[in-house]
Amino acid sequence: MMQLSLWDQPSGYGTPAIPLKPRQVEAHEAVKRHRAAGIDKQLDLLERLGFDTIHTDWTKGQASKAIDGTPPSDRQLKMLLAYGFDVLRRQWTRAEVAKAFELAEREKRQPDWRRVNGLRGGRR
Repeated sequence: MMQLSLWDQPSGYGTPAIPLKPRQVEAHEAVKRHRAAGIDKQLDLLERLGFDTIHTDWTKGQASKAIDGTPPSDRQLKMLLAYGFDVLRRQWTRAEVAKAFELAEREKRQPDWRRVNGLRGGRR
C-alpha cells in the first residue's frame, strides 16, 4: 500500500508532513478511481445501453453507477431463474443481480436449467 503524506499537499505552512492512516489512503485511492476516466469496456456497454458516450465525459464511478442501475441482460435473467430467483414479479438491476449471484455462490446453489429450458423469445 502506498504511503501518502500531507507533505505532498501544499499547506503553505512549511511544517513536516503527517502520514495518512491506512483508511485515509484507501479512501484517497477510491476517490482517484472514481474520478478516473471511464474505461473502454464500460463506455462500450453504456453505448449499447443507449447512453451518450460521445458528448459526455464519463468517469469510472459515473459509468459504474449508470450500468448498475440498468436492467440485466437476458443471459443474467436466465441465470437468476436457474438459481431460483423470481424474475417474473420483480424487476432487477444489474447491481441487484450481482448481489443475487454472490448470495447463490455463498449458499452453494447449483443452477437448475430445467427452469429455463423451454423458454422462448426475449424479454418484453
